[in-house]
Amino acid sequence: IQLSIFALPVAAICVCVYDTAEMREGSLLVGFGPVAWLAVVLNAVGGIAVSMALKYADNIQKTFAVGISIVLNCSVSAACFGVPITPRVAIGVTMVVGSTFIFQINPYRCQLASLLGRSLSAEELNNLSESERQSLVD
Repeated sequence: IQLSIFALPVAAICVCVYDTAEMREGSLLVGFGPVAWLAVVLNAVGGIAVSMALKYADNIQKTFAVGISIVLNCSVSAACFGVPITPRVAIGVTMVVGSTFIFQINPYRCQLASLLGRSLSAEELNNLSESERQSLVD
């Protein structure tokens, strides 16, 4: 809503400059059929989903969700529309899946290593209690 404060005046000026005749005739939404409304609804729902993801999850999880959605988009595009999977796409998909897998193996390791200024071995990490891990992350 806050960003629309900046966009709405510009959009209103553009409508007044370019679509004055359509506004006078009352046909401003001519050609705005079901597919266009579906696109509007999907964009609105997507925006709400992103805001909820940022509110109830952290930024890293949202970033991984975007990466996974890109992978799914590539897969569906290749399967349904015959879009070729180029080497760049394959490398990108592999990097997204690999980074998600590596992060999920042990999400505390990178945070703790940066806080402590050194790398932690798996044994050192496993020896930390949950409260010690939480106190280091907080």
